[in-house]
Amino acid sequence: MDMQQTPPTTSAPQAPLATGTPYAKLSWREKFAGIIVLFIGFVYLFVQVSSFLSSKADTFSVNEGDIHISSSELMNHVRSIVSIILALLGGWLLLNGKKAGWVISVPLLLLILTIATWLMIAYYPLADNLSKILGGTVVFLILLALLFLILPSARKKYKVTRITVISMVTLLVLLAAMYFFMQ
Repeated sequence: MDMQQTPPTTSAPQAPLATGTPYAKLSWREKFAGIIVLFIGFVYLFVQVSSFLSSKADTFSVNEGDIHISSSELMNHVRSIVSIILALLGGWLLLNGKKAGWVISVPLLLLILTIATWLMIAYYPLADNLSKILGGTVVFLILLALLFLILPSARKKYKVTRITVISMVTLLVLLAAMYFFMQ
């Protein structure tokens, strides 16, 4: 009996998706979203460092051995530091194909989009044309990055489950509470 044998095919193993390996194949959309989140982190870091170095406000003062800390200024610094850490960490993890990057990036983008849109609407009558164009471009890019992350292909790639969504919503609620209710 002469059986025809086919040679075994050798195909390159495909990289596992969302396993945390840097070999996960990211589309240009996920890379774009990760870069936007990292960019937000770096801009926020630059603004915070510039503000800190040129600050004339007294976050704390020492008067006759007593230390007085301005709670609103301290809360602003804490809010900024948390946002910077989350943006840098979320962008990095997103670019490395990790699910935690998706969990961090989606609520952060949603929060920044909300704040940027509110600022644009609130200051629209006062802004010149260049500021309106720049503000619109920023809002558009953030919205695009957010949409890219909630597309079905991205959710599948990052293996978004019900528990992932619950984690993301919890982080969103915590961030919103920190930004809007803790003054």
